[in-house]
Amino acid sequence: MFQKFSPLFLPGSVALLILLLSACGDKSSTTTPAPEDQQHQSGQAEKPAVEAPKKLEPTQDVALDDPAIENLAQARIETSFGDITIVLFHEQSPISVANFTSYVERRHYVRSVFHRIIPNFMIQGGGFSNFYEQRKTQAPIAYEGNNGLSNQRGTIAMARTNDPNSATAQWFINHKDNISLDHGTRGRNVAGYTVFGRVISGMNIVDAIANAETGEVITPAGQTLANAPLKPILIEKVVLIK
Repeated sequence: MFQKFSPLFLPGSVALLILLLSACGDKSSTTTPAPEDQQHQSGQAEKPAVEAPKKLEPTQDVALDDPAIENLAQARIETSFGDITIVLFHEQSPISVANFTSYVERRHYVRSVFHRIIPNFMIQGGGFSNFYEQRKTQAPIAYEGNNGLSNQRGTIAMARTNDPNSATAQWFINHKDNISLDHGTRGRNVAGYTVFGRVISGMNIVDAIANAETGEVITPAGQTLANAPLKPILIEKVVLIK
């Protein structure tokens, strides 16, 4: 079951991109973000987006004992391409981090896949098994996108439907700076996508995944996944490091 973004008042190229970026969810469609898509208002006061900590620049790996991350929880995403290590921003995104941690502890991500890949944009996973069977999720969580964190290259954020309070298990890693996905950048109080962590090791793995060959994949349920890897890219498991 799919729910596409409504391409309201957008140029044809952007509208087409939005149609390509719709993705599956549990009972409602969990969408991959799209640049400059029109979202529902969150009903919360606008908060200007700010950069994540400067020392966590993801263009190169960060030493795991760096003072900038020593007090932050970490998780390792073990993929068939290699490992990606992230730090989790619990202070800014407590609900999203607790949600992600819960799915990790329930082994939800074991033998799952990256099911939506768009180079120079993002890679998305967390929703399908290695056989492209959609996995059941817990209840949706509250929106935290106005937490001051920006969807910069290397950050990890929650995927959701058009409803800001609909994120469940799916997440994406930004392959470039996607500032248009931040809270309030497309209009006052317009919801963005909640950043809850950042890659500190393995951006070369993210780059490799982002450049994998993609196309349409039909799931066992008969759903069509656009921009899916033609050869499955596995998330073997996610491990909480500390």
